[in-house]
Amino acid sequence: MKKNVIYLFIYCFAVATICFSACQEEVDLHKKGDDENEDIISSHIESEIIKEKIFDYLNTNDFYGIRNMFCEIVQSTEELDEQIQKVLEFFDGEIISYNKFSSTTNRSRSIRNGVVTELDIFTELREIKTNMGKTYEIWFSAYLINLGYASTIGLSELHIRDDTGEERKIGDYYLVNNEWR
Repeated sequence: MKKNVIYLFIYCFAVATICFSACQEEVDLHKKGDDENEDIISSHIESEIIKEKIFDYLNTNDFYGIRNMFCEIVQSTEELDEQIQKVLEFFDGEIISYNKFSSTTNRSRSIRNGVVTELDIFTELREIKTNMGKTYEIWFSAYLINLGYASTIGLSELHIRDDTGEERKIGDYYLVNNEWR
């Protein structure tokens, strides 16, 4: 009986090993398209880069810096400039600290033949404090990769909420991601 249990355990282990190794898809993040020499895409690293740009542009009231972070679809909307201006008026002061533990999630990721063809992220930044005594939360959505849809690359939406619950928004996630409406 003990021998049968051992054989059963070995058999189950072998089957599980084969199944799990067969299910893993090897992904070459170096290949985002035709150019095999492009850098590895990390949603967390890219999110940090975007965050630093947002912080810099808010600190310096850089209208065009913020505008250029958005994808072509959002940049073509009539209300974008007004939305940016309202955010710049709403955000009070320069950032002096923030919670380093931001949250970044991959909203969608598609892989075809080992190549990442779509990568859409959502990032939340909390406890952003300014020298004017204000505290904010910022969250944004962005496509890092979307092969065949270059007009979607960049921010699709940016939200800023202050400690009173008042909020401003730039862009529209659903404008860029019609299928999620």
